[in-house]
Amino acid sequence: MNKGKWQLTGYYGFPEGRRRRASWDFFRNVANNTSLPWCILGDFNDIFNAREKRGGAIRPRWLINGFRQAMSDAGVTGVYMKGYPYTWFKSLGTPRAVEVKLDRALANADWFRMVPNVMVENLVAPSSDHYPLFFKKKELAQNLDVNGPLSSPHDLTVVSESRFDEEYDQGS
Repeated sequence: MNKGKWQLTGYYGFPEGRRRRASWDFFRNVANNTSLPWCILGDFNDIFNAREKRGGAIRPRWLINGFRQAMSDAGVTGVYMKGYPYTWFKSLGTPRAVEVKLDRALANADWFRMVPNVMVENLVAPSSDHYPLFFKKKELAQNLDVNGPLSSPHDLTVVSESRFDEEYDQGS
């Protein structure tokens, strides 16, 4: 890994549809005001496509397209995520169950060049309606063998834990 400065932004997008444009404008503004390699991580309260939501009402197309456009304008793409495909849920185990990929990490091309072979893993969190995301090297994750699609995030087992900064300081 190349040593140097990069920027990490923690993000929470407005959950109300009527305020989503303000979230996207803030997101674009942060992107336009950094010259560093940049990663933004958090709860965007948005989805990139309809497959990122299971159950509940259909997400309006203007919300999906607006988020996609904000990502494009900001010059970011998704950091690969391994594990259960949804990061938020409500009413699991009922006919009203909803699961959505609201949480994610996005980064610009400079960040991917500076921090290659990184992914986020979607972990289990039994006391929250959001699952935590964990940065790790892709090489470490290749030893995880998940046979077929996961039916629940509780099908995952954390094989090992390590700190992101320690892995890069020692391994690269």
